[in-house]
Amino acid sequence: MRVPSGAKSVLAVAALAAACRLAGQEGVAPPLPRLEVEGTLPVILNLRPVRLRTDEARLPGAGPRRPSRVAPSAKAYGHADYSHLPPNLSFYAGLSERRDVNRPEVRVGLKGEAVGGRALLIAMETARGEARVSPVCARRLGLEATEGAAVAVPPLRLGSLTLTGLSARVASAGEIPGEVFDLSLPLAAFRGYALFWRPRGGRLGFYPAATPPEQALGAAALKAPCLWHDGALHLQVLIHGRVLAWMRVDGGTPHTRFDPVLLRKSGLDYVSADVAQAALPGRGYVEEADFFLGPASVRLQGARVAPLDGGGPTPLAGVLGRDVLEEFEFFLEVGAPSLWFCGDRTTRR
Repeated sequence: MRVPSGAKSVLAVAALAAACRLAGQEGVAPPLPRLEVEGTLPVILNLRPVRLRTDEARLPGAGPRRPSRVAPSAKAYGHADYSHLPPNLSFYAGLSERRDVNRPEVRVGLKGEAVGGRALLIAMETARGEARVSPVCARRLGLEATEGAAVAVPPLRLGSLTLTGLSARVASAGEIPGEVFDLSLPLAAFRGYALFWRPRGGRLGFYPAATPPEQALGAAALKAPCLWHDGALHLQVLIHGRVLAWMRVDGGTPHTRFDPVLLRKSGLDYVSADVAQAALPGRGYVEEADFFLGPASVRLQGARVAPLDGGGPTPLAGVLGRDVLEEFEFFLEVGAPSLWFCGDRTTRR
């Protein structure tokens, strides 16, 4: 398995008995009607990566100090400003004046068609359980376009598959990632089917329910507890061998981040962010974080630390981003209390 800079993943064979289950938390069915998928299964579809630029962090600067050099992390993401934080901490790179930080974000989507052959770009979501349609797309499809309205989406074609029975909410401005997608479709909508997901390279496969995971992942498949909370996928992790908690899966965010309170409970400390001499409470990075995902031991260098937004299961330790997710392939059934995964076979040497 190739190990990219900033993340090291080592698969351990021994089972981790302590990471079996959080007491009292079971898989929760997402609050969506079941989609019907018409077509011959299995089918593997290609996901199209769409690079976005979003203002996800609003961090104060310390005045009109001009940059003195270009940090490697800033250069990699198109910035020309200086950050004195480590090069792999690109979340904070480029902040030298009073302005927002633009963090690059990549969302993956599927090219689809609606009734009448109207082309659609559909964002696939793991961190939210609600289907959303943009007001522009709703008007194009002849649906009510009032923000917040519940609408019945007409049949959609994804490659050789036809999806029927989807209900969605008309999104408000800025809700759909980057406002470039027509429809936001969560994995939680595909109850009753088994799904193969390869974050690196972008592959999404549809299989009949109860398909053995070995069929998609091979004999190296490993098992990990998961939880569907309000339709969002969470994985159970054991942080630093001490704290058993959930982490939200978000295939769109580039960086894994941890909640500062839970991180310190695990015995790991973090370096506070001090951007342009302006303190940022609860924000920073941890030089090396280690955790277990099922029997897989993961070591992540330069993991971000920031307070979490939104609700979720408790305890919630953070968000798993692409820096970790792209090391693996996943096979899952929506609503099930566990999923299967293995090292991404496309990166093995």
